[in-house]
Amino acid sequence: MTCKRCASEQIVRNGVVREKPRSKGKACGLNFIEGDGRVKEAVAVKKALAVIVYSLGKASCGLLGKIFGHARSLTYRWIGEEAAKRPEPVIAGDLKERECDEMGHFIGSKKPSSGSSQRWSVAHGELVPGLSAVVMLHRSSGSTTKSNL
Repeated sequence: MTCKRCASEQIVRNGVVREKPRSKGKACGLNFIEGDGRVKEAVAVKKALAVIVYSLGKASCGLLGKIFGHARSLTYRWIGEEAAKRPEPVIAGDLKERECDEMGHFIGSKKPSSGSSQRWSVAHGELVPGLSAVVMLHRSSGSTTKSNL
C-alpha cells in the first residue's frame, strides 16, 4: 500500500474510520482509507454531463455550477480532471501555415489606416475526416516568418 498524496510506501496504521482501517503517510502526514470509493452515482452523472456540455462549448463553468447546484470551482475542477486524462493532441507534419491580415481584402496593400496593419499567423489542419481546425495567432514583433505553402 502507498500514500495517496506522496506515493511513499512508509505508512502506519492510524485507527478505524467507517469500519475500515485508516492509514497515515509518514512523509506527508496524510490520513487516508485504502479503497475509499465514496462516489455517488448522481454526482458522477452530473460530472459527465458537465464535461460533455462544456466540451461542446455551450456553457461556462459558472453556468454549469448554477445548473447542477455546485460551486463553479467544483465544475472547473471536474473539467480539469477529465482534461488531464486526455492525451496531448498530435500535430500532423503536413500542417500548412499561412500568413494573412485580419482584414482579408487589404492583404498585399497593407494600408496602415485600416485595421491594426499587423499580420496574423493562421494554421489550418484536419483533425479527423470531416473535422478541421483553424488557429489564428497574433504575430509578435520579434517572430520570424516561415511559410510552407
